[in-house]
Amino acid sequence: MNREQVLATIKDKSPEEIEHWLVNLEDEEFIEVTGILEQIAKELPVYHNNDEFRKEVDAVAENRVNFEDICNKEAVQKLKNEMELDESFKKLEKEFNGLRESLIQELLINPDQEGLINMIKQIIQIEKDHNTYNPDDWEAISYLM
Repeated sequence: MNREQVLATIKDKSPEEIEHWLVNLEDEEFIEVTGILEQIAKELPVYHNNDEFRKEVDAVAENRVNFEDICNKEAVQKLKNEMELDESFKKLEKEFNGLRESLIQELLINPDQEGLINMIKQIIQIEKDHNTYNPDDWEAISYLM
């Protein structure tokens, strides 16, 4: 949103209507709009001539900066959490691949293990149910299934 859009939006609105509009903005847009309003307020002669008005504008500006910092910290934390989750999934996938290889090796060594064959069939079905099944992963024992 640019300066002209902000001015057009608040034109002819009561302070309550403006406040309602601001409160309902998404965080990023709120930060952008309040920054524009701060800039407009600082260009007004009253900002330079009235200590009370200047203090009020500066306090709002400080709150905006604090809010922006909080939003940035939350965004960084969310990204960190996603990265940690991604890393956890990679570790889990690696462990699962190792388990698959162990099961395949065990079945190749002892192909008459009906219980193991049933367990592998269940694992394959789970993979199919979750769209992760790759027949190449089980190719070494496909003739036993």
